[in-house]
Amino acid sequence: MNLVVVALSILFITTSHTGVDSFGYRFVDSDTTGGPEFVWIDASRGDTIELADDDNRLVNLPFPFPFYRQTLRDLYVVSNGYLTSTNTRAASNIPFPVPNLNNLISPWWDDLNPVTGGRIYTFYDTTSDAFVVEWDSVMHYRSGGPYTFEVVLYHSGDIIFSYKSLNSPLNSSTIGIQGDNGDNGFYLEYTVNGNPIIPHDSLTILFTRPTNVHVVDVLPTAIIVPNSPIVNANESFIPSVEVLNAGSDTASFSVYLEISSDTTIISQNANAVGIPPYTIDTVYFTPVSIETSGIYKMTVSTSISGDENPQNDTLEFRFMIPASHNDFESDSGNFYSEEGWQWGVPSAGPSGAHSGTRVWATYLDGNYPNYANLWLIGDFVVEDSNIAFGFYQWFDFERRMDGGNVLYTINHDTTAWSLIYPEDGYTSFVFALSEDGFTGTLDDWEPALFVLPSLRVNDTVTIAFHVKSGRSNTGNGWYIDDFYWTGFTPIPTLGVSETNSRFSGIINFKNNIVTKYLVLNSNTWNKVIKAEIYDVTGRLIKEFKIPPGDAKIYVGDLKNGIYYIRIEGEKVNWVKKIMILK
Repeated sequence: MNLVVVALSILFITTSHTGVDSFGYRFVDSDTTGGPEFVWIDASRGDTIELADDDNRLVNLPFPFPFYRQTLRDLYVVSNGYLTSTNTRAASNIPFPVPNLNNLISPWWDDLNPVTGGRIYTFYDTTSDAFVVEWDSVMHYRSGGPYTFEVVLYHSGDIIFSYKSLNSPLNSSTIGIQGDNGDNGFYLEYTVNGNPIIPHDSLTILFTRPTNVHVVDVLPTAIIVPNSPIVNANESFIPSVEVLNAGSDTASFSVYLEISSDTTIISQNANAVGIPPYTIDTVYFTPVSIETSGIYKMTVSTSISGDENPQNDTLEFRFMIPASHNDFESDSGNFYSEEGWQWGVPSAGPSGAHSGTRVWATYLDGNYPNYANLWLIGDFVVEDSNIAFGFYQWFDFERRMDGGNVLYTINHDTTAWSLIYPEDGYTSFVFALSEDGFTGTLDDWEPALFVLPSLRVNDTVTIAFHVKSGRSNTGNGWYIDDFYWTGFTPIPTLGVSETNSRFSGIINFKNNIVTKYLVLNSNTWNKVIKAEIYDVTGRLIKEFKIPPGDAKIYVGDLKNGIYYIRIEGEKVNWVKKIMILK
């Protein structure tokens, strides 16, 4: 940090290696007389961020970082050599200003690919009170590289870009900073595609924040409690909120809390007193307990005279008071598995259930296979127009290549699956799914909440956990435990327990997903017996007579959806779910 303090006292010389923008940020590089010396902080001592090609990861900053007229608490680290507040993975660099990227900090924006070589690290250097992101020996997407460079964010708002080792091509990157979307001239461009400067090894660029900035800005940045979107009925909790004084002067301000469902049910006020500039504090409210199940929204807002960024004054958080839940200990929760998903005690993955001992998992004892296409399905009847469900999950997928997501369909129409987004969003786009999903690896069990759109009472909703994988590099897969819900109720399986494998007794399904014919192989019976097919409400819709031995039952005249087949005879009394998908 001593280096930066010295650099701040420099009389900036106007040369081709310096610049200033309309906000007052300045840059000077180590090639300039009186500029900074080369700086390098080894970030490999910190955390490794596993990123795929054209990938990103949201990281929390260790301190409130003042940047132009905002104060940032987190930023996306992008594999293509930049940081931003925007959830993006743009590979093709362009000159500043960049209107679709907010708060852009770009040490080397180019089409990079850490999958083909290199690592990306983050590190908090407590000695200099600086946060470092390092791209170490990262390759260019097609050919070229490797590149080793870093960005250093200081608590003061100063920024350093440093380049340890650069290889060709050196003329295809954008280097600079941009506040918000670049309006008002809030951007400072060092070079674009080698013009006017081609960076080189052992180069440092110092961006200094002006010291005469006056900002009035306070905001809530995080809801600390409740810390889960699933809150049990009558569970008492003390709402607490992290607030930030993003202004340049010590401030006191009001903080408001509302909890609502269809109407506001709880309203409270609190005060944050004497908060220093660019400092966070925690505000506590009085204890809260909610009895009625449903979907609730917590809204927190701040208020101070002269606030320059009122658009950031409000923070919302949805949570559910569940009507019921299933911990998967005594039964499978009325979920149906196609090949791959298993219900039981895991011996792989997170090394245990979230609660109890049993879970649903893609595979209980190992990795999912290549080219997997795995479905776990449950049927529910709508009781209320406000429907939500949640669960605890752990997953381990090849990042961005493989993954899983949650789908739903109405009244058994399996040709019309709709993707549902969790309240906190999916991890990323998943190539195997061709849509967004959970991917990468969780360190521990985490909750997820899904809110369905308004549906008609008595409709049937089918919920599906869907996993797909590519051709290589599999993982432990997806583990689910403690399923909670409100607004609908599971449809029972005719009161008959099911197994989760393809085998039930000595009867073998050739395939649980049926197109036209359901094939049974068995020597259980030696005379004609009865078979019945029910829909998910338990209504009998088809009857058969099955001759001795193997059987082939035509179901091509039924609509797509979930059904139950019951076989009843002298030596067998058996029920199994099937999915007709034509």
